[in-house]
Parts: sequence; structure tokens; C-alpha cells
Amino acid sequence: MVEASKVLVIRFAGEAGLSPKKLQTLEYLGLKRKHWATVIDDTPSYRGMLAAVEREVVWGPLDDEAVSLICERAKLPQEQVDKIKSGELSLLPKLVRLHPPKKGYKEYSWRRGNIGADITPLLKRMA
Repeated sequence: MVEASKVLVIRFAGEAGLSPKKLQTLEYLGLKRKHWATVIDDTPSYRGMLAAVEREVVWGPLDDEAVSLICERAKLPQEQVDKIKSGELSLLPKLVRLHPPKKGYKEYSWRRGNIGADITPLLKRMA
């Protein structure tokens, strides 16, 4: 069971044209490259960081299916996956590299910021 206080964040924008402040914020989030994903706590400080880079990332709540996809993509050992699914989310990898979405960006090219529950289908297309 996943805690409601976790958020999955995926970086969609490259470095071209970004201000140094936005690049620094993305680095603080751990998202140094395009198509990297991370899981963060849903706290006011992280919300402020996400608001600052809203046009460069998408995020949504972490659910059980997303946790399974992250574990599969990170190729974690089965014992660690079992611990994560039992509630130890601290064992999730800090960063996960993803592929560009299958069938392109057509549904997500204009959507940035909080996309809610649509984060899991997007992760499924990128894993």
C-alpha cells in the first residue's frame, strides 16, 4: 500500500532555454536530465519547487501500479520489491531513467505540471 504523501515527478524539458534558477531547482529535485523520474514527499517545500518548474515537469500521486513499474524499470531484486510493496518506500531508487513515451508526446505535449492520476498511464508508456 502506497502512502498518499508521495509524488512521482518526471522531467519532460531539456536544458535549452532554461534559466539558471530553473536548472538549479531541477537539480535539487534530482532531475538533471530529460526523461528522468523521481519520487518525492508531498511537502510545501517540494510543492514550491514543483511550482517553479511547472512547465518543465509533470507530476502526480504515486500509486501501487506506478511503484510496480518503477521497480520493474529499475530491475530491483525480488526481496527489495516485496519490502517496497509492503510499505517501505524509502527503498525505492532515488532516480529512474525512462524512455520517451511510446506513440509520442501527442497527449502530453501541451500538459505540464500536476496531471493527477494520468501520471501512471504516462509512466507505463515510458517504462
